[in-house]
Amino acid sequence: MATPETPPTLPATTPLFECPRCKVSLASQQALEFHARRKFPCLPPGVPRHYCETCDKTFDVASHLQQHERGQKHLKQVARAAELAATGVVLVEEQAREAARVAAELAAEHAARLEPVLAAGCGVCGIQRHKSEALMRIHKQSRTHARAVARAAQAAEAAQAAAAAAAAADNAVHTDDNTESADQASSSRDFTGGDADADKNGESPDLQVQAPDPVPHRTIPCHIQAVFEANKFEQPEIGAYIRAGLTDEQVTWYDALQVARYSVSERYPVNLDEMWQTIGFSRKDAAVRYMKSNLTPDMHFVTSPPASGGATGKQFGQSYGPAPDEYALTLEAAQHMAMGAPGTNGRQVRDMYIRVVQRVQDYEILTRLYASFESARQAHHDAIVANVTDKRCAYLSQIMLVNGEKRRKGGYTDNTPKGRYTNGLREQFGTGPSRFLYDRVAVVCNPREVEQSLLYKSAFACHVHPVTLPNGNLTTETFNVEGMTVKQTHKEFDRIVREYGKTAQIISEDERQEIRQHEIKMKEIDRDIEMRAIDRDIEVAREANRSKELDIELRKLQMGIHPAAPLSASTGFG
Repeated sequence: MATPETPPTLPATTPLFECPRCKVSLASQQALEFHARRKFPCLPPGVPRHYCETCDKTFDVASHLQQHERGQKHLKQVARAAELAATGVVLVEEQAREAARVAAELAAEHAARLEPVLAAGCGVCGIQRHKSEALMRIHKQSRTHARAVARAAQAAEAAQAAAAAAAAADNAVHTDDNTESADQASSSRDFTGGDADADKNGESPDLQVQAPDPVPHRTIPCHIQAVFEANKFEQPEIGAYIRAGLTDEQVTWYDALQVARYSVSERYPVNLDEMWQTIGFSRKDAAVRYMKSNLTPDMHFVTSPPASGGATGKQFGQSYGPAPDEYALTLEAAQHMAMGAPGTNGRQVRDMYIRVVQRVQDYEILTRLYASFESARQAHHDAIVANVTDKRCAYLSQIMLVNGEKRRKGGYTDNTPKGRYTNGLREQFGTGPSRFLYDRVAVVCNPREVEQSLLYKSAFACHVHPVTLPNGNLTTETFNVEGMTVKQTHKEFDRIVREYGKTAQIISEDERQEIRQHEIKMKEIDRDIEMRAIDRDIEVAREANRSKELDIELRKLQMGIHPAAPLSASTGFG
């Protein structure tokens, strides 16, 4: 009887370890733990491990984030953010009209992508046309586009300078017209009534001079205009301006990678060992591979053997093989390495470089704005002092108001002049029919200081400078702001102020030297003329004496008296 066959025994099945989160089966517990550490790291809730700030996306693996950063979607968002930052435009999604405008722009871009025929060419080059935005971004990195951008920037700078000069000229013309109309109105108005109205209202008319607007506000971005208004009369230094827009960590990177450009004179000043960890590389060999694959030896970097010697070097060589080489890079190569480094640090360094470039571009615009403002202010000053005869009265009255202490003298004086002095000084101070006497008033010879006092009402002290009086003489008989003893009485000083307010001019030190030399020459000429006149008078006197002697001799001859004969011979008496 045959025995029944027994079924073969099957080997026991290998147990599978399933991941509770992604439902993946693994062969061992060790593989499951490695999978959990790699896919699901232990981080606090709400903190993503790999996050793209530009696109607002989260990735589980670092390689996925790196692949995303090299993609066209990410580059498109970066380019759009850079364009908006360069133009100073800030998108506000909360407002309905801003959201509608953004939607309209996106729709127009989508239509342009769908219909390449309707897509416009490069706005800078004008000729280049591309079928997709990716090709357009590649074109913007080319040398052709860079040269076109440089030419466009030069043309825009020249146009802005011409517009600033035209605006300064227009402001100067308007200033002259307004001043002439004000002078005519003050001349035609009765001074007594005007003073009475000023005393009645309790107001003291003052000379207001405003600095002209150098450049229209619509041509300046808002953030640059805010910096200009905050530092209106002092341009910030470029290093301080760049650091003001960076974080503390970015300032550290900027000082390490950017400022060396202005202080290092070597060709290869950057050491790779000191920067590869800072810019985001996890291993030095990865940084070396990236450097050798993207940079040119002996041009962007050089290789030098390690500076090892003695027992340390031998022990190092015997234990671990030859020592690694050292690499030195140029500043441009170091910047390229920093821009291409992977990881979070590399992205932050790239953001730092983008921010620095934006600050440098803003500083260039700010520099042109300050230059335009200075040229416009200088043109405004030239317009003020151009026609001194018409504007001197109000100009000098403001000098007296800023630099001097006014003291009112009661009673009406008949000898008060009623010309420009009355309509200018007295109306500017609102004194009525009385006359002012000034203590400690200095005559300022620097027109720039006078203009500063007119614009900002800041009292300043200066020493006495000589002035030219109507008779042409140079005098220093004025008051001193330091409170020293005066050299003239109030009456004489009032007379000098009246004469100075009519015909005197504000002169510089060089002009004073020329005036002194001219006066010396004129005195010498006058002395020579006087000596010649005296000599001529002496000759005339001598000629007169000679004529008188000849007349006496002639009379003697007529009387028969010879001048050489004795008296007895002429009379006949022995």
